[in-house]
Amino acid sequence: MGEPVSKPTNEANDQQDMAILEEVFVRRKVQDAKWGGNRNLPAELWHVILSEEVGEVAHAILEHDMANLRDELLDVAAVAAVIIQWIDNCAGHPGLTE
Repeated sequence: MGEPVSKPTNEANDQQDMAILEEVFVRRKVQDAKWGGNRNLPAELWHVILSEEVGEVAHAILEHDMANLRDELLDVAAVAAVIIQWIDNCAGHPGLTE
């Protein structure tokens, strides 16, 4: 057996979490620049967009492409973040339940 792997400290995990969230924020800005900032889309369209991104994650996994997997997961996180913003900003929207 190999050497035991040391676990990062809580502080190191927190720093890594913040770095990843910063990458997600940057990815949101890139997506807005590419596709526009219209976040007033129907829930069904958000579902399609998120599903397409998750499909790209699945493809990267099947291809054993770890670099692309990470990149696609950032896209999923960025889309999920904008959907959360959309939900927070459209209380009472038809088709959404509270």
